[in-house]
Amino acid sequence: MNPTNGIKQNSDTTVDASELEPWYVEKPGGDIEFTAEGLRSLRGHFGRAGIDIRGIATEAQFRDAWRRAAPGLNDTLIAMARNGNMTLERRLLVAVAQGNATLADELSTRLAQRQKIGLECIYS
Repeated sequence: MNPTNGIKQNSDTTVDASELEPWYVEKPGGDIEFTAEGLRSLRGHFGRAGIDIRGIATEAQFRDAWRRAAPGLNDTLIAMARNGNMTLERRLLVAVAQGNATLADELSTRLAQRQKIGLECIYS
């Protein structure tokens, strides 16, 4: 994810800004205001780095906060990945985010075997 224009983006895909709610909107005069989605998505990420999102008023401050919070991004991704049923896929995502190659390889092999025989897990 890049903080470009406050829109969630993936380096592998092109994102049409009209399809996503931006993290912030620019106000007249150049200041920014976080949307509800922006506050929900970013408060924890910035907070873990000791940054109060309420103190970010400009795009330059947002970019600076993003850079300062970047070292904690893996922790944020791990927390997001753990939020839900710990399916095989979710466990694999956590292992990759934690850099646990041995576990990731094991889970990846199990996932490939499950997909090969067409098993699907359904959670209610």
